[in-house]
Amino acid sequence: MKQALECLSDEEAMCLVQRGDMEAFALLAHRYEPKLLNFLYRFVGNAAQAEDLVQATLLKVYRSRGRFRGSGRFSTWLYTIAANVARDYLRKTKKYRFVSLDTPVGENSNIIDFFEAEGESAAQRVERKEMARIVRLAILRLPREQRLAIVLSHYENLGYDEIARVLKCSKGTIKSRVFRAKMKLKEFLADYMAGKEVAKKDELQESDTTTASLFGP
Repeated sequence: MKQALECLSDEEAMCLVQRGDMEAFALLAHRYEPKLLNFLYRFVGNAAQAEDLVQATLLKVYRSRGRFRGSGRFSTWLYTIAANVARDYLRKTKKYRFVSLDTPVGENSNIIDFFEAEGESAAQRVERKEMARIVRLAILRLPREQRLAIVLSHYENLGYDEIARVLKCSKGTIKSRVFRAKMKLKEFLADYMAGKEVAKKDELQESDTTTASLFGP
């Protein structure tokens, strides 16, 4: 029976959940918990809180099971619930957490992250990880709706049409939010890189001054 369940599509499994089948619900939870954890972690910036929000999302899915319409995709409906849970959390706490996000939770990096190059030196690897951390911190600084759009687009790989259904707005609005989010990320990274250049120059000048004082002109 378990093997037969695993062959079901998400939508078929959800139809069973609507009839009270808890094994089908466990199957869907198993399929989507890692994805939800990554999505919510990137959105709230706190791993422990993200785990709580995953459970809140799954609980809401089960309680709202009667509202699912088999004609739509389960993943779209699920992310709509998760996005609302994340919004509610930020609205209640009114907090934007600026924390270190060096290690993604259970998922490979993708377009917004920096890939490890073949033959990469230790120094280059450290630089890449630092840049990836800065990008994630920059995402946490985005306005809530832009953050949702960029995370769903680049980390969850949803198309604009599906994101529009999740966030209940037009495709054009989603395109605009993603574009504005990218521009803000570029600005943030440009400021960061400019700051690094200034720091490097200051460091070099300090080094030159120290050398001159030790060894003369």
